[in-house]
Amino acid sequence: RGDLGVELPPETVPGIQKRIIRCCRQAGKPVIVATQMLDSMVKSPTPTRAEASDVANAVYEGADAVMLSAETAVGEYAVRSVDMMDRIIQQTENDPAYPDLLDAGQAKPRRTTADTITESAKQAAITLPAAAIITFTNLGATALRAARKRPPVPILALTPSIHIARSLTLVWGIHAIQVEPMDDYEEMEADAISSAINAGFVRSGDHLVITAGLPLLVPCPTNVMRLVRVEQGDRESG
Repeated sequence: RGDLGVELPPETVPGIQKRIIRCCRQAGKPVIVATQMLDSMVKSPTPTRAEASDVANAVYEGADAVMLSAETAVGEYAVRSVDMMDRIIQQTENDPAYPDLLDAGQAKPRRTTADTITESAKQAAITLPAAAIITFTNLGATALRAARKRPPVPILALTPSIHIARSLTLVWGIHAIQVEPMDDYEEMEADAISSAINAGFVRSGDHLVITAGLPLLVPCPTNVMRLVRVEQGDRESG
């Protein structure tokens, strides 16, 4: 927003910010809102009401992340700034109006197999209900597609690439986990359940929605969805 503020009249920036966020969401591209989010906290222990509203509005609009800059780089209240931003985000996401406002910016599904399965995964997670959606992804596309739908449950992105896992950590709703490469679907499914248990997202009796692109280890669109139930015999991996 710093460049927008320099190049454009200030009264136009809020509307342009909303349009950019919506375009990024529709394209499935991560979008981060930054610059002067809690600027007064460089010198003050508390933000202004306008700043709190600024952070909350970015969350309501569906941004993947909000970022501090001077507040933590040179500010006198760096830790308080991070804590305050976290509190605003959590309060906003717990607002009963949040799901409806988030859905207002929802992208229309494309007429592709991958989008059809991803849309179905979100609906299945709501209907069951499921504790999480698990995606196996080589390049991150399957996980990004799932996040684009903004499902009401966590998305566990399992990938053999540490680079992809790190890049996905900023994306809305995604918890990325690096796993060993595998080319067997049954092994993959067992690893998915084990990873979900180890990460603390599920327990015995919970349902999971699993999506992937087959064949494994070959970059390809999402083409598989399975619904599984975590059984008593499923164990945490050592």
